[in-house]
Amino acid sequence: MSRIAYFDCFSGASGDMIAGALIDAGLALADLQRELGGLGLPDGAFTVTARSVQRAGFAATKFDVEVTEQPHQRSLAEVMSIIDSSGLPAHDRERITAVFTALGEAEAKVHGEPLEHVHLHEVGAVDAIVDVAAAVVGLRLLGVEEVFVSSLPLGRGQVRGRHGVLPVPAPATLELITYAMLLTVVLGVTLAVLSVVWKGGLIDAGTRIYGLAAGAIPDFWVGLLLIFFLFYMAGIVPAPFGRIDALVTAPPQVTGFYTIDSLLAGDVSAFWSSMGRLLLPVLTLTIVNAGALMKMTKTTFSDIYRSEFVRYQRACGLSERTIIRGALRNSLPPVITLVGFLFGFLLGAAVLVETIFSWGGLGQYAVQAVINSDYPALQGFVLVAAAFILIVYLVVDILYELADPRIKV
Repeated sequence: MSRIAYFDCFSGASGDMIAGALIDAGLALADLQRELGGLGLPDGAFTVTARSVQRAGFAATKFDVEVTEQPHQRSLAEVMSIIDSSGLPAHDRERITAVFTALGEAEAKVHGEPLEHVHLHEVGAVDAIVDVAAAVVGLRLLGVEEVFVSSLPLGRGQVRGRHGVLPVPAPATLELITYAMLLTVVLGVTLAVLSVVWKGGLIDAGTRIYGLAAGAIPDFWVGLLLIFFLFYMAGIVPAPFGRIDALVTAPPQVTGFYTIDSLLAGDVSAFWSSMGRLLLPVLTLTIVNAGALMKMTKTTFSDIYRSEFVRYQRACGLSERTIIRGALRNSLPPVITLVGFLFGFLLGAAVLVETIFSWGGLGQYAVQAVINSDYPALQGFVLVAAAFILIVYLVVDILYELADPRIKV
């Protein structure tokens, strides 16, 4: 039976991360050090070490490459020369060459230069060469024949490199909380209206129990239960790893929402894959948060549905559907307030759900920044969250006036 490796790239992927994962999987560091000695680099040019670390309560292996050379810009040809003259097996040299060729082609396309003129900057440094070689050699030593990877998470913001500050794509968190909030509104409002209209029925009794339990249910527990029953036991939902299936290519980014971008690209398989991966995390957030919205809507709608002007409408012969629609519109202002609060709250509160489903969103990013004492990253998250919440509250104020023209904003 062939041996495969699956990489869950919720925080991206790099050579040292792959090497650390392989050591965690059973690769002997001494064997890896011996093989890397065949790179043919000068004696003392680098040393490799591995140490145990903990991140967010999880144990892992950190692979480090320490170099003695000063930063040096190598061309693709220079890197290829180092690889070709190394004492590594031919199969390893071919794979390492393929990796750097792909990097060089990407650089050439970005800069509009011929491949032979490309400089790899940081990627051409000794530590980067050792990282790539360690990943390739480690896979061989473990006997891995096939490698599968999850989709890479995309985030909005900027990254600083040798070419200055460059933008990076949009986050997964907004897609997750947007769909979760839409389903929360539909479920919460629908249950509230049905329980008031059919007071004393099964739906009313069920919503009372759900309303009491929803506020006490932890989201990570709900997520784990859904994974166990719907994925493990029933097998009716996709694996809870990332935003899209590992064997499906992510659509070209336009909005940052895989569901929308896949439709714009006409990629049906990517659309259904991204929708399937959204199902469990969205359902988790909905189950946890719809209870509060349902109770608020039920209280407000019940008072209005049994008010004098609704009785008058019923006496005038208006249909029940028209009466319910009118009563619901009069109930909207407090409901809109709670929806706006929940939307802003979910930006950071979805961190446990993102972790369970390997979503790699902003909440998870902020927690890692706290753990690693990365204060600039944490400050950036706070600013983004503050701006997002201000925008949400502005939209809420606008919706007030649309729902009730008597309210002026």
